[in-house]
Amino acid sequence: MTILSTPSKMPGKAFGLPAGRSCPWAVYQESSDGRPAICSGCYAQDGFYRMPNVKATQEARFQWVREALKSGEFVATMIETIRGQGYFRIHDSGDFFNVTYVDAWRAIAQALPDTMFWAPTRSYQDARMLAALRKLAKLPNVVIRPSALHFGDNAPKIAGLQAGSTADGPASFDCPASLQGGKCLDCRVCWTKPGTTVNYHVHGSKATKLVRISKA
Repeated sequence: MTILSTPSKMPGKAFGLPAGRSCPWAVYQESSDGRPAICSGCYAQDGFYRMPNVKATQEARFQWVREALKSGEFVATMIETIRGQGYFRIHDSGDFFNVTYVDAWRAIAQALPDTMFWAPTRSYQDARMLAALRKLAKLPNVVIRPSALHFGDNAPKIAGLQAGSTADGPASFDCPASLQGGKCLDCRVCWTKPGTTVNYHVHGSKATKLVRISKA
């Protein structure tokens, strides 16, 4: 099992869990006006992420995380594994699945002040999770962006978290990856502009089809 993932878009390493299985607060229902839920077109359940070796690695990682949280092994291992990374994404797939897990990431980020952490999340919908996420978001090297629930939504504004993100919706900054071969390149807005809302262009065949059908 490899502990870290290497998404082609990112400027560095990331940590990924199985999308859906590690996302207790994923939303799959359409909005009241018929717009599809972003989770229904999740890019992390499409394309490269569907490859058997990727799925097997994520499942093994998820099992390890849940066991390692009980002993403290998770925090110690992640600190040593991430050390030296300048920009790190928590969850290129998956989400914060319980309070203990959020608190573990707070300990990791506190121990690595020279690493900038960014995480999108929908776990803010739960009151206990939100309280833990707010503590994590207080760290100067952490950006926690609440993710919109439906394509076309405004980027969420959640007190105690940084500016939110959306997909195919209004925001103060459009992610340039779609114009850059699907890569961040030299853009670091997600990490370095905590007050800037971000719009991601629809990507992945499943999401593109859902949005096209909805608009039609």
